Amino acid sequence: MTPPLVDRIPFPKIVIVLASSFGISLGLCGLGAFAGGALRGSASSSGVMVVLLIGGAALMLLSAIGLVLTVFFWIVLSLAARGSAGRNDPQKLFDASGNPPKTPEDKP
Repeated sequence: MTPPLVDRIPFPKIVIVLASSFGISLGLCGLGAFAGGALRGSASSSGVMVVLLIGGAALMLLSAIGLVLTVFFWIVLSLAARGSAGRNDPQKLFDASGNPPKTPEDKP
């Protein structure tokens, strides 16, 4: 029997990668804004700063969306797996001899 989908997808690894890319892009945006403010008078660097700011903002937006969706699907699949766990397993009422299984209270 194959394990549930929630166990086959490496959600923690995906969350770590998305969270670290979000942090890096946040730092890239801050660095771009700081450098853009420091180099305000230079015309040649303003184009580079705009590209860095747009790239950092796009990466931050995509990683934030991916992070939210991954956590949402992780929670939904975990709840779905917990709700369906053990439903298809037959319940053993009697052992091979036809007697009910022994409980810990039955032992001397």
